[in-house]
Amino acid sequence: MTAEREHLTARIREVLRDAPRLREVSMFGGISFMVNEKMVVAATKSSFPSG
Repeated sequence: MTAEREHLTARIREVLRDAPRLREVSMFGGISFMVNEKMVVAATKSSFPSG
């Protein structure tokens, strides 16, 4: 994981620290954050395609 992505992941962890049932899952070439078993955000090497 690059330093930039590690920094982003740490910031996301901080924002979601009080979320119920938080877990991290490796997917989409990065880390996705799940709250109550629903993906809320992902830190990836590229953006998701829109549409």
